[in-house]
Amino acid sequence: KKGRRRGLKLEGLSYDDRSQAVILYKGTPIISKVTNEDPGVFNNQRYKITNIDTFTITFEDDLKHEFKVSVKDFQKFFLVAYGCTVHSAQGMSIGEPYTIHEWDRMDQRLKYVALSRSRDLKYI
Repeated sequence: KKGRRRGLKLEGLSYDDRSQAVILYKGTPIISKVTNEDPGVFNNQRYKITNIDTFTITFEDDLKHEFKVSVKDFQKFFLVAYGCTVHSAQGMSIGEPYTIHEWDRMDQRLKYVALSRSRDLKYI
């Protein structure tokens, strides 16, 4: 149908418990799950997909550095990252609105980490 986005469907890896079937679109947030010197990404870095073609997925970091990975290797190195734990968010600087879930279950240190990720209070 006209105007309908088509995504790239990838099956999860049978040998990886963290892997799952996904449909990727331009703009999908992703996180690297391992360090991979080729294409030059490190564990827990976050990116957004900028292009998908038959054999290659192109993505960029917050500084607009561009990276590429083959479609067949994507599931080995990345996860879809619509949400993350506070622990994995350490070191992030978030410049867009986000929600903190299960606030009442966090201790003071975890609350500090969750709040201090924001570049501005208006995003929390």
